[in-house]
Amino acid sequence: MSIYAVLRRLGPIFRQYRCLDDATLDRYMRGKLRDDPEAYDRAIAHLGICEECQERLSRYADGGDGEGLEEHLVE
Repeated sequence: MSIYAVLRRLGPIFRQYRCLDDATLDRYMRGKLRDDPEAYDRAIAHLGICEECQERLSRYADGGDGEGLEEHLVE
């Protein structure tokens, strides 16, 4: 039973390190991720530590409309 308790506490921490998929980045950029507070918090935490996802987000923001990343970021 104690292993289960440890895994329950560590699960969210490990999920934080998994890279965001394209759909999640898209929802984040459009401000739609706020509808799911758990997913939003995970995205914010992950973007704070993952340079690869920061770069993907930057490329996403720069692609297509010519606006910079700061125009799209929510908070």
